[in-house]
Amino acid sequence: MDWLGKNRYSVVSILRALHSGASGSFDEQVFKPVDAEMVTLTSSGEVMILGGGPSVARHLLALARLVKRSRMPVMHANMRNLEYMADLGVKQIICLALSPALQIIGKMKDTLMGRAIGILIADGSDGAVIAKIKAAATNAGATVKIVAPKVGGAKLANGAMLAVDGQLAGTPSVLFDAVAVILSDEGAKELSMEGAAIDFVRDAFGHLKAIAVDKDGRALLKMANVGQDAGVVDASDENAFIAAAKTRQWDREKSIRTLA
Repeated sequence: MDWLGKNRYSVVSILRALHSGASGSFDEQVFKPVDAEMVTLTSSGEVMILGGGPSVARHLLALARLVKRSRMPVMHANMRNLEYMADLGVKQIICLALSPALQIIGKMKDTLMGRAIGILIADGSDGAVIAKIKAAATNAGATVKIVAPKVGGAKLANGAMLAVDGQLAGTPSVLFDAVAVILSDEGAKELSMEGAAIDFVRDAFGHLKAIAVDKDGRALLKMANVGQDAGVVDASDENAFIAAAKTRQWDREKSIRTLA
C-alpha cells in the first residue's frame, strides 16, 4: 500500500515526507510481512486494515459490526480507533513504525550519576556490607540513603549504632532508582511482618529496579513474593549490583504484568 493512499496532504506534510526520503529516515523502512500464524483469517481469507482517517471515523460503527459478524482479524495502521475495537473479541494487530525520537528504552544512559540508592536495614544488619555498597554507589555518582524501621537508627551486628536518613513507613522504594536489603535473620523476621517493608521490596521489583540482598534479607523478598532474576543480586557482589542499578530490568516486565 502506497503511503499516500487516496488522501490529500498539506504542503508541509509533503515536504516532510520528501525530506524523510532524502535522509533515509524510518518513514522509508520496509517491514517484514506479518507471519501468517499471527493472524487467523476468516474462511474467505479476509482481514480488515483500519486507518485513522475521517472516512473511518464516519463509518466506525458499521465497520465494528462487520468485524464482529464476520470474525475477521483487524490490523491497525493508526492508534485512534483502538478503544472502539477493543471488545470485539477478534484477533487485532497494531502495525506502527517505531519512533526513535519518542522511545525511552534505548535512549537512557546506563548511569548512576544524579540517581539515588536506598539501603534497607534493621537491628543486626552487617555494617561492613552496608559500607561496601554505599561506597560503590557513591563512587558511581549516586546519592545513598539509609532506611530503617525506626528514625532513631539501627544497632548493627558489631554493636555500633548507625544513623538513618529515613524511617521505613515514610520512605518507600519509589524514592530510589535501586535498593539494597541488608538484614539479620531476626531483622528479616520482624520486617516480614511489616507491610511497609513488604511494599518496599515488592514495589522495587515491580518497578523493574535492581535489588541487592544478603542471605537473611531473602526471607523478606520471599514474603513479598519477589522472584529471582538478573536484577536481583547478592549484596556481597557490589559491582554486580552497581551494574544492574544503572538501568531498569526491562526483561523482568513480561514476567510480572501483561504487556500490550
